[in-house]
Amino acid sequence: EVSVILQILQVVLHLMSLENDGQVSNNIATIKQVNYLRGLSSFFGKKKNIMTIFEEESVHQEVMSVCITMLRTKCQRSLEIVLSFLNVIWSKTDGLPEEILNLDESKGVDEVPESFTSLIQELDRVYSTNSSNLEPSERAICALLERFILHRPNFLLTSFLSRIKNTKCKVQVLVSLQQNSRQDGILPCDLTEKIEFILLKLLHSSKYLQQLASANPSIFSHLPTNVLILKLAELLQSNDISDYAKSAVSKVLSETIVTNSPLCSAVVVNT
Repeated sequence: EVSVILQILQVVLHLMSLENDGQVSNNIATIKQVNYLRGLSSFFGKKKNIMTIFEEESVHQEVMSVCITMLRTKCQRSLEIVLSFLNVIWSKTDGLPEEILNLDESKGVDEVPESFTSLIQELDRVYSTNSSNLEPSERAICALLERFILHRPNFLLTSFLSRIKNTKCKVQVLVSLQQNSRQDGILPCDLTEKIEFILLKLLHSSKYLQQLASANPSIFSHLPTNVLILKLAELLQSNDISDYAKSAVSKVLSETIVTNSPLCSAVVVNT
């Protein structure tokens, strides 16, 4: 059973690579990969002791590695099925790879589990030229990275920031962490403030963040009001700021002033 599962996953991975390289029709590749994955999904659903298949460490790691690589697919249905496979594989470890669940932080940020670094590498591989929107695969990988980071936020956030090259996805993960922390208080205040400082620096150049800020001008809610106003004013005075970025910054500044009007008066007087 194990060898058959691995063979099917490798076939699907090959179909995805052919699809991405344009070597076969996208429709043909998509139909074939979805059919293979549906067959596996049906098998998993009927197998009562499915987790016994993945108990051997080498098998578990290989299936997980292949599934993570398959997250680069352009097919939404395939993506959904692959994510369901990962949830099955991680079902006994709180929805996380065991190496993340039992992470040893004493090894330092250079010794981060492969499941974490592999996701970051996949983001660089699926990088799209669209600076305003996330591809489905990018969104799915970002959600997994956020899930991992929330388990060990200080350690894994530092590792994430030191490795990620895809600015758009960096913004997505940071904004999602910040918003979830605002709702549930998951992250410590100092870490949330650190995230917002990073986002504030990216606001000048990231069109994706500018788009998010325009839609939600209260995006910066943990930074000291005086610091936020001064930084936003500096951005508006930048010589190389685009009109679109200026519009986004102005909306955030207006929202900040309206929300904190008594404090803003003091900031204006002091400056």
